[in-house]
Amino acid sequence: MQEDKIIEELCQTLVNAISLKIKTHQDNIIKTIDQIFTNNNKKIINSQKQSNNKQINQPVSKPSRGSPINIQELKEPPLVILEKIDNTNNLINFIFQCLSANKSFVLYFLNPMNEEIILQQSQKDQTEIYLLPSILKLLDNVWTGKDKTYNMIEIHEKLKSLMQNDYNSKNPGTIINSIFNQLHKEFNSNKNLVINSNWNSNKEQVLNDYLNNLSNNNSLISNEFFIALLLEKQESDHLFLVDSTNTIDLNVNNIKRSFLSIENDFKELFIDENDEKKYCNNKEKFVGKSIQKLPNQLIININRAGKKKKHLNFRTEIETKKFFNNGEIGQIYQLIANICSKNEGNIFAYIKSFINDKWYLYNDNDVKIVENEDSIIDEDNSILLFYQKK
Repeated sequence: MQEDKIIEELCQTLVNAISLKIKTHQDNIIKTIDQIFTNNNKKIINSQKQSNNKQINQPVSKPSRGSPINIQELKEPPLVILEKIDNTNNLINFIFQCLSANKSFVLYFLNPMNEEIILQQSQKDQTEIYLLPSILKLLDNVWTGKDKTYNMIEIHEKLKSLMQNDYNSKNPGTIINSIFNQLHKEFNSNKNLVINSNWNSNKEQVLNDYLNNLSNNNSLISNEFFIALLLEKQESDHLFLVDSTNTIDLNVNNIKRSFLSIENDFKELFIDENDEKKYCNNKEKFVGKSIQKLPNQLIININRAGKKKKHLNFRTEIETKKFFNNGEIGQIYQLIANICSKNEGNIFAYIKSFINDKWYLYNDNDVKIVENEDSIIDEDNSILLFYQKK
């Protein structure tokens, strides 16, 4: 249908405008909306694409635990293992194992008000795949301690459809960014552009209100996990673009030395391998990235692709002023989880419980308390470090 094509073009133009944070596309947007408004006086435009996934996205009922979980009353954390499933990406299990022990993440999902919003959203449109209800079910099972293990098949089936090629990625940063971006999309899926009688009288204001609503989002992911990057393209027009990501990628193999330190080598480590050799017409003007704002939850992806193992020294606490030049001097982050991989894909994780401040070692088969906390600093095998502000 012609109208569907117009809506699709409008949505893409909106995405471009939001990502660039400039008004280049404003005339095109207004022109496209005018075409829709001519055909229909009042139109609500949802930018999400429809899909036929009714079997995957079954309605999720309200958890039948009886009463809300009072985490404050717990003296010991429920130690539930997320089951490894054949022919699935096991790294995803350990990412969710860490998130299910993250205080901000857990408290959001187990808040009864947020539960209602998540469930209502999934039941409203069953043609879409929604990951949030499945995470709600996961956390409900983990924190009630109903079983010692939890079957992850539902989450994996949804992620295969939602992540597509990223699902089979070997890069932890690619996987966690893909998951978080999907969650962020779902958190903001109810932000629609409403074209009503005010459109003809004040087009620019209606459009700007919508763009501000999207760019000033207020989701768990954007509030807790987004890192603001400045991508500087030093060309004749000096265009500065702000981008967001969920992980900082440390490319260990960019440096020839065998022993590295996050504190001492951070600026050298933090080079986007896609931008490393990109220059403008004038080769003296380099295209690079710089960190502008740090989140409450800081996730560092250690890219160890290569034949030779490299040591990466890191600590349970890091102070940002040592390696960030972004005005956030004095911010201190503490390590709360460390995912490791060795022996051709044997993955395990050290996770600190916010209930009793003790460290636990999770693997495919069991979970046990860590007696020697020095062992959580695995300089050879760590691939994802989860820090949070103190």
